[in-house]
Amino acid sequence: MIIPNKIISLEQSILGKSRYILGRLSLDPVNVHELFSYVKDKFADVNEFVLALDVLFSLNLVEITEKYEVYKNA
Repeated sequence: MIIPNKIISLEQSILGKSRYILGRLSLDPVNVHELFSYVKDKFADVNEFVLALDVLFSLNLVEITEKYEVYKNA
């Protein structure tokens, strides 16, 4: 679930789990594979991770380069 509701808490939602991605990106840019390796224990599967990354990209909070490196937008 992307957003929290009566059943899904903020911590279980994609918006809540996106903080782990942003937390890792605050250190330095990283490629997508390394990023997933770092946060994979926070997500149920790779689909949930990709959805969180997509939400962050849609909100213009991250940028993905041609070399699949992920940057945090200021």
